Amino acid sequence: MFASRSSVILRRAPDYYSKNVFEPPVTPKKEKRSPKDFELDETPYSIRENIGVGAFGIVCKAIDKRSEKEVAIKKVHDAYKSQSSAKCALREIRILRELSHSNIITISDVFITGKGLERDVYLVMNLMETDLNQVLKSDQDLREDHFKYFFYQIICGLKYIHSAGIIHRDLKPSNLLLNADCLLKIGDFGMARSGPSSKTSPNHSSGSGHLSQYVSTLWYRAPEILLSMGEYDTKVDIWSAGCIFAEMLLRREIFPGDDTYSQIKKIIDCLGTPERQAIKKISSPSIRDYIVSLGQKSPRPFSSLFPNASSEARDLVSSILQISPWNRHCAEEVLAHPFLSKWHNVQKESVCSDKVQRDLLNIEKYEGDMIIRGLDEEAKRFESRRGGIELILPEPVAPKKSFKQIIDKILFRENLE
Repeated sequence: MFASRSSVILRRAPDYYSKNVFEPPVTPKKEKRSPKDFELDETPYSIRENIGVGAFGIVCKAIDKRSEKEVAIKKVHDAYKSQSSAKCALREIRILRELSHSNIITISDVFITGKGLERDVYLVMNLMETDLNQVLKSDQDLREDHFKYFFYQIICGLKYIHSAGIIHRDLKPSNLLLNADCLLKIGDFGMARSGPSSKTSPNHSSGSGHLSQYVSTLWYRAPEILLSMGEYDTKVDIWSAGCIFAEMLLRREIFPGDDTYSQIKKIIDCLGTPERQAIKKISSPSIRDYIVSLGQKSPRPFSSLFPNASSEARDLVSSILQISPWNRHCAEEVLAHPFLSKWHNVQKESVCSDKVQRDLLNIEKYEGDMIIRGLDEEAKRFESRRGGIELILPEPVAPKKSFKQIIDKILFRENLE
């Protein structure tokens, strides 16, 4: 039986893969395959174009020839040559197969191509029209009501995965997918792990575990990781979400550091010197010395950081962008904030089954052939599903929207008024 989340020990990152259970990559005698090539000839899918790169994979837009519907396909190239790639692919498949939430990307198929170690793993998911990064980088006017609805959906998705102890670990605007009807889905679970929930406290001692300190895109990386505080939990995703919310309000990144030290400096310049309890938890002498070298910094008023934001928006972002994770709101507290009252409905903000966490904890014990068998089993599971799908006549395909049309539709969505 699971221990209560309040009793879960926070994880420290050990040497992930100390056993060399996978064969080292061998230079093939034949022409080397390109990671960008999608081998879909014997599948129900036809590639249209490559659309992006995610954690451990490249993504293309494709057509499901059975229904003529567009899908997104993520390819993990040569997954069987690397234990880390294979394990990440298996972890992402297991997570997405079990999750069911309107703000989480859905996986519909999995298949494997190639032979021996030269095998690629493909994940088929629903295709979204754009992502939050493209929306924020566009020159279109966006209102706070749009940001409110986008952010509400982000936190709903995080509440769902955090309730099962899943940490996304790579939340950023390009991983937040959008449709013209303003539906938002969290995507790219390649870096996700099972870990402790948001019960960090200043007196909590860290224990052994499997969570790496080298995760998430630098600009959205939480202070407890940047400062080598030795432990982290689901609050790292809340920090990333706070950075994204700040980016919505500013229409630019709030902490665009060039490296770890400049990232730390940008955070401290805005939020002030970390409190003494946080500094005590820093395990790296060089980082402690660097913080001392910056001198004592006072936090900047959020009214000056976000001069055009409402007082409620500023209050919310200030409750999230806290250097000490124990002072940072969890997903439930964020949803209950007055800024999100228009959308908040606890009855509709679902939580996830503990079964997902149990599956992920089991995967962390997998090594070598167990990972390969796990991937093969997932491919067979989806092959069985695919074989039972009845072919249907294609629906009329609507004319392809331009990016501006998508943004315009987002801007004038009636139920945001």
